[in-house]
Amino acid sequence: MTLFGTEGSFEHNEAGAVWLTKDARSKERLDALLACEGRPARQDGGEDMDRVTASDGTHFGVSAVHPVERLPREFIGLPNGHAGAHQFLVDDFVRACISGETPPNNVWEAARYAVPGVIAHDSAMAGGTLLEIPDFGDPR
Repeated sequence: MTLFGTEGSFEHNEAGAVWLTKDARSKERLDALLACEGRPARQDGGEDMDRVTASDGTHFGVSAVHPVERLPREFIGLPNGHAGAHQFLVDDFVRACISGETPPNNVWEAARYAVPGVIAHDSAMAGGTLLEIPDFGDPR
């Protein structure tokens, strides 16, 4: 996965994770910070399987940057997935349902990430013609 912004980019693939800035000499390796096998999903240390990556590539633990303290106690010891994101996605969704607010991951954010790639493909198929990327707005 690669995300490009105006001040830097984030790249994450089989070779690892890195943050790049406009300074071509500067790059920050994020592998250790994002590794899910180093921090157990259970606060009591739990079983060895709470700290490892499954053979199918699913991470069951959390990384050092995950703010697990914001999660409900009931999540302690439950399996996690997508590099530790599942419990946070569920928590965000439930909080949004209770509060009536839009969750951080929503259709507008998804469109911001997906649509530019679709438009870029259309542009390439049209010989590199510059095409406008629509703004779908933001409900917040």
